[in-house]
Amino acid sequence: MKNRLLLSLPVLFFFLWSCKSYTPENWPEKRLIFGSGGGFTGAVTEFVLLENGQLFTHVGVETPFRELTRIGRRTTKDLFSKAAQMKELDASVNEPGNIYYFISEWQSGAERRITWGAQDKPVSENVKDFYQQLSKVTTQEPGK
Repeated sequence: MKNRLLLSLPVLFFFLWSCKSYTPENWPEKRLIFGSGGGFTGAVTEFVLLENGQLFTHVGVETPFRELTRIGRRTTKDLFSKAAQMKELDASVNEPGNIYYFISEWQSGAERRITWGAQDKPVSENVKDFYQQLSKVTTQEPGK
């Protein structure tokens, strides 16, 4: 019995550590930020995805971030992995149009970012597909 307890303690500690929750005041170094802005109002809608699956959003500059439904571990890991492999984020493309979209990856205090939307400056289908995948998690039902 004592051996079982000793063997289960590391699992319990890992579980408790992986459930750590963050707030906008203490976000971890590694996060994905994506969204869109512009148009008539110029408002920006921004989403922040953390490695533990927490998802936050806010619209405009003066509204506070609010937490949305937590994203599943497998989906979150897949999105972070795809972001790490995206060479387009290294290009630092900044070609917004009237309506623009952006994806950035923060890690260790450094940002990799792409902003697009200008009609005469198209981006790759790879970037558009990844943005669609990110956008899809913002509309998931709880538990999916």
